[in-house]
Amino acid sequence: MKKSNSKNKKILSVITSILLLEILFCSCNFDVNLASSNSSSATNSDVNSSSQVSEVSSSPEINNYTSTSYGYDNLSSTELKDLYFLIAEYAEKADSDDISTNTTFDIKQLNEVISAYKNDHPEVFWLRSEFEYGEDENGYTIVSLEYSMSGNDLVTARQKFDDTLKQALSDAPQGASDFELEVYANDYLVSNCVYDKEAAKTDGIIANENDAYGALVDKKAVCEGYARAFQLLCNNLGIDCINVFGNGKSEPHQWNCVKLENEWYEVDVTWNDSDVEDGLTTYDYFNITSDEISVNHSKVPLYKDISLEEYEGMNRELNLFVPECNGQKYNYYKQNCATLTDINNADDIVNEIAKAADANEESASFLLDNSFNYDDTYDKLLNEGYISEWIDKANQVNSNNPQLDAQCYVYKSEVQKIINIKLKYL
Repeated sequence: MKKSNSKNKKILSVITSILLLEILFCSCNFDVNLASSNSSSATNSDVNSSSQVSEVSSSPEINNYTSTSYGYDNLSSTELKDLYFLIAEYAEKADSDDISTNTTFDIKQLNEVISAYKNDHPEVFWLRSEFEYGEDENGYTIVSLEYSMSGNDLVTARQKFDDTLKQALSDAPQGASDFELEVYANDYLVSNCVYDKEAAKTDGIIANENDAYGALVDKKAVCEGYARAFQLLCNNLGIDCINVFGNGKSEPHQWNCVKLENEWYEVDVTWNDSDVEDGLTTYDYFNITSDEISVNHSKVPLYKDISLEEYEGMNRELNLFVPECNGQKYNYYKQNCATLTDINNADDIVNEIAKAADANEESASFLLDNSFNYDDTYDKLLNEGYISEWIDKANQVNSNNPQLDAQCYVYKSEVQKIINIKLKYL
C-alpha cells in the first residue's frame, strides 16, 4: 500500500491601525494530501470501469444532521460518485479495512473523492485526508482510510460532539432570518473558539485543530477547523454553506461561501476573530464579494480543471465547486451600519457610536459613501479630530453613562470602505 502524504503550511493576515499599526499573524496548518510523480500506478477511471456500489441521487446524512451535496454533485465522473458512497460507508463506521474497487483510480481522483466527501460532511470529523492505496492482484485500486480516532474513543467523542452541536443549534435565535442565523453562527465561533496559535506554529497536526470537533468541543482550532464548523452550523440552520480552499496572504488557507436568497457571499470567520492575534473583532470578511476578498485571498483551481501531471506538481488539495460571489444585500455592514455621507453633518455616526457604547460593545463601525476617497477621508477623520469630536458628542447623547475615551484605536479595512472604532471606556 502506498501512503498519501500530508504537509502543513502557514498563512499571514494583516489588519491595519492608523493610531497604532498592529500586524496580526494568522497561521493555518492543513490536513492535506501531497502527491508525487511516483505516488501511484493507477490509471484513469473514466474508461471501462465501475465501482462496487451503484450511484444514488443524494449524499448520505450522518446522525440526522443536514449536509450539502456540492462536493458529490461536482465529482468529475460516475465512477468517482460511486466511490464516494463506498467512502461514506467506511468513514461512517471508522472502518479501517481496505476498500476494494473494480477499477483503477489515480492519486488525483482519490484525493478528489475523499475531499468531496469531507467537504459535504464536516460532521464526520474523524476522517483524515491522508489515506493509503494500492492494487489488488487484478490491478484494481484498494484504498485504506485514516481516522483521528476510532473504537470507544470515537463513541465518546461523537456523543460530546453531538451534544455540543445540538446545544449550539438550540441556542440560535428563534424566528430569525437566514442572515441573522448566519451572524449567530459566526458569532458563536468567535465567542467560543480560540485560534490555536501553538498548532499553527507546527508542521503537523497536534489534535483536532483542523476539524469541526476542535472548533466546537475543544474550542480551539486553526482556519480549517473554523471553516468546517461554520459550514456545519450554517447547514444545520438551513443555510447553504461550502468550504473553499485557497491562499490568504499567499499561504494555504480555508474559508467559506454562503448562499442567501440565491446569491453567494464570501465569509472568513477565522479572519473575523480577534483571537488570531489580540486585535479587534470585526465583520470585515462577513458576506463580501469575490472581488473584495481577492484583495488578500486567492482560490486554488478546481480538480476538473487540472491534469494529473499538473496536480502532482501542485501538491495540495483543490476545490470541487466555487461559486462566483456577487451578493451585496447581506453584507454585514450594509445591514447593520450607518453610512457617512457628509463629514460636517454626521449625526447618524454619532448615534451609531452612542448606541454601541450604550450596549457596551467592543467597537463601533460605519461605512464611507462611495463619493469619498477612502484613504484620504480616513486620514482626514483622524488627523483633524473628527473621530474624537464624534465620540464626545456620543458621550453627550448617553449623558456620559457610559463614558467613552475620545482617544482610541481606529482600524481601517483592507477590503471594504469601513471605519472601525475600538471603543475605550472610562
